[in-house]
Formats: sequence, C-alpha cells, structure tokens
Amino acid sequence: MSPRVARVFTLYQKEWMRIKRNPAALMAVGLIILMAFLVNIENKARKQEKIQESQPCALVFSTEDSFIKHLKSLPESQKIRFIQTEQLVISSTLNYPANIRCVAEIYPEASVEQVMHRRIKFRMVGESPQLQQLSRWVIASFANFNAKVKLDFSISAMQNNTPTKTLGNIDLSTSGSKAIVGAMLLFSAQYFLCFALFISFSAHERERGILQALALTATSAGELLLSKILFHLSLSWVASMIIMQTLSPYNIWAFPANLLANGVVILSSLGLISVAAIITSLNRTQTSASLVGFCYLMLMGVIFALAPKFIAFNAIRTFMFEGHAILLFTVILDNFSKPNMVKAGGALIFLLWQPVLLLFIASIIWKKHGWHNP
Repeated sequence: MSPRVARVFTLYQKEWMRIKRNPAALMAVGLIILMAFLVNIENKARKQEKIQESQPCALVFSTEDSFIKHLKSLPESQKIRFIQTEQLVISSTLNYPANIRCVAEIYPEASVEQVMHRRIKFRMVGESPQLQQLSRWVIASFANFNAKVKLDFSISAMQNNTPTKTLGNIDLSTSGSKAIVGAMLLFSAQYFLCFALFISFSAHERERGILQALALTATSAGELLLSKILFHLSLSWVASMIIMQTLSPYNIWAFPANLLANGVVILSSLGLISVAAIITSLNRTQTSASLVGFCYLMLMGVIFALAPKFIAFNAIRTFMFEGHAILLFTVILDNFSKPNMVKAGGALIFLLWQPVLLLFIASIIWKKHGWHNP
C-alpha cells in the first residue's frame, strides 16, 4: 500500500470514528428508512382496500351479526363491498359513492318464535346488470344460512354522489405516487448524509483548527477531501440501496437496473457533497455554514415550486442536478414507466456532467480555502 493510499484510508477511518462518537447523527436517516418501510406496508394494505372500493356492488348493514359474518366468509364476498353504517333506517335514503351501481341494504328486525327476520332493500342506478347477481347471491345465502328465515325485500332507484375532487391526497396504491414518495425519501436521506452531515463535521473541524493541524502533516488537501467524499458516499449508498430495495417493485440488484440505480445515487451524492464542500470552504464558522445550507434547501424548494409557472425558474431548475436526480429516482422506482422515459433521458444527460463540474469547482475552492483556519 502506497503512503498516499494509507493516508486516505486512515482519514477515512477517522470519519467513521466520528460517527461512533456521535450515533445520534444517523438517527434522521434511520427514521427515513423506517418511513420507507411504512410506505411499503401502507401500499400493500391500500391495494386490498382499493380492490374493495372498486367493486360496483355493495352490501350495507348496521350491525355485524352472525349472518353478516357468514356472508364475509363466503368466496363471493371478495367481489362485494361491505359498508357498515349507524344510520340505516327504512325511510331514509343514503348517499353512496359514484362508482357503486347496486346496493343491498339489510335491515335487522326482531326475531319472532326463533325465526330470523331480515328486511332487504335493493337499490340500483339505471338498469344495473349487477343487481340480478347481487340479489341472487344474498337471497341464496339467506336460505343456506338458516332454514327458519323470514325475508322481505323490495327494489328502488338510487342516486349516486358526484365524485368530489380532493387536493393534497396521495394514493399510495398507485405505482406513480409510491415512486414519487420514494424519490423524496431517497433525496432526503442523501441530503442529510452528503450535505448536512458534511457541513456539520467539516465546519466543526475547520472552526476548531483540526484541519489546520492536519496541514502540518504530509496529508494534502486533496487527500483530505477524497477521504470525506468516500465516507459520505459510503453512507449515502448504503441508505439509498436499503430504501430502493424496500420500495422498488423489482430486484434492484438486477442488471441493468443495478447500473442505473448506482450511477444516479453516486452522481447525486457527489453533487450534494460538492455543494457542501463549497459552503464549508466559504464560511468561517459552523453556525454560518449550517445557516447557508438551510437557505440553500429553502431556495431549492422555492425554485422547484415556481418552475412549473414561470419560464425563468424553469430554466434555473434545468441547471440544478437535484431535480434531475429526483426524476430519475422516480423512474427507477416506477419500474421505468413509459410516460417518464423521455424526460429521464434528458435528466440523465444533465446529471452526467453537472455533479462532475461541481466537484471540480469544489476541489479548487477546498484547496484554497477549505482546510485553512479562518
């Protein structure tokens, strides 16, 4: 092992020792990874609920008695949407979602001489072909459940509610929404590990004179910066792969998805590390560097929010690698859906040179200002 490689490896180990002494620094990343697991669990549960909500027929009841439990246990119940309500009265008219075409309302009544008495009112929208199947299934289930059953039923028309548009809701049962949430979690983890943590560690060393002490040794500024890049890149890669493997619909380790995923993670991490190195080099104290880093995050959010409405902000966003990285993360997690593939090609071209250019600028500024005592 050459002396240069040995020095870089020693400095790399030094960075890991700082993590060992500050385990709370990784708490935010652990929470982000936990959120990825929760999103994955919510997605699986939401898919089952979405299947039930998409069914055109519903069975409405007020009390979940033995007969309702019997209906739910039947295989055909997977095609029926069960709705429980406390306002089930014969004279009342309930409002149902717009996608429901037929309804069977079951009204419980007092049993007489050990005979179960139920009244059923079937409702439909127009000429619903599903009503005949629903009525046959419910009546046959009554007959099979108990021989002593008194059944009264009637049929009436039903009016659906018009669908209401809701703002700010994200349906995690769709792959597109899940991919967007996953991309934001990925970028959040990278921002903390490659940007906030870099500023915290490096600005603290610079303010305390640790970097100036290293300047008295054989260590060069480039070796010091390289060790920091490798350290934060390692953290970012591990966290990103865990999140991707949790949220990805396919095996993230398979080729060529593996090549693209690793490339985007490395390039976006290098871009954040470069910006953090520039901010650290140009600020005298850890407090000022952290404040500038926070302002950078706020500025990035403002540009992304105004870009769809203003051409000038859209042009600025084009030269920001963060937007291209988030778009590529979304495409990867969305199983390379065709609507985003054209945009992903352009984003990949920008992402190939923007972080490299930032890294070149950061290395020059770091060698001139980064490791000197302010």
